[in-house]
Amino acid sequence: MSEPKSMPERVMVECALDAAPEKVWRALSVPEFRDSWLTPKADGAHYSAEVLEAEPPRRLTLSWREGDDDAAELVTFTLSPTSTGGTWLRLVHDRVAAPMRVPIPANANTMMLRAA
Repeated sequence: MSEPKSMPERVMVECALDAAPEKVWRALSVPEFRDSWLTPKADGAHYSAEVLEAEPPRRLTLSWREGDDDAAELVTFTLSPTSTGGTWLRLVHDRVAAPMRVPIPANANTMMLRAA
């Protein structure tokens, strides 16, 4: 049996969303809205997030923890308006210790890049 591959220290996900930046901002920045689209892990563990930096409606950086894990990860969302009235979303997830789980909208065109 082979060893599992290690996760990269930084992962970036970019996608175009149909919703306006203000609507995407609310979905990310209001905990009750964020909770409605983030589902718990199979073992029932939930995440916790603390806002470290907020520039509405452009940039949001969270300290992210999953379950009872003491290691925090940094998740930064950057929003830019598109010419069609939607949002270009860039998510940068800096891994500290825990495995990364990034929620991606099902209807989004996504590109996962491993940062250099």
